[in-house]
Amino acid sequence: MATWVIGDVQGAIDPLLRLMSAISFEPARDRVVLAGDLVNRGPDSAEVLRWAADQGPAVTGVLGNHDVHLLACAGDPTRLRSKDTLAPVLDAPDRDRLIDWL
Repeated sequence: MATWVIGDVQGAIDPLLRLMSAISFEPARDRVVLAGDLVNRGPDSAEVLRWAADQGPAVTGVLGNHDVHLLACAGDPTRLRSKDTLAPVLDAPDRDRLIDWL
């Protein structure tokens, strides 16, 4: 069993999946801690959260400032800034599941 700590995914699913492949991540055997800033900046924040949630207990997260900002925007959409790339999460049909996982 390996434990990997990965930071600053920043809403980029493709590099995350390439990294998981490179380390031969196996959810039944390994653990990943996503250490802050899972979302924002990149285009795939919803996909990053879906992937993390789909891994069950193999993946856990630590909130970073971008993640906290997403939670704040979920509670008050007026906090969303023009440069944020969080709308796909906030508008997702599975929004509640993604926010709850985070």
